[in-house]
Amino acid sequence: MKLEDVQRQLKEGSLTIRKMTSEERKRYPPVPAKARRNGR
Repeated sequence: MKLEDVQRQLKEGSLTIRKMTSEERKRYPPVPAKARRNGR
């Protein structure tokens, strides 16, 4: 499962999560909840 893979990688240190920069926030604005698609 993808979530388990992410959690394992975080624990191993092979994946890091960082805050978005202000430039990235401008380039990728939040998507309104209604516009999001459920991937299931």
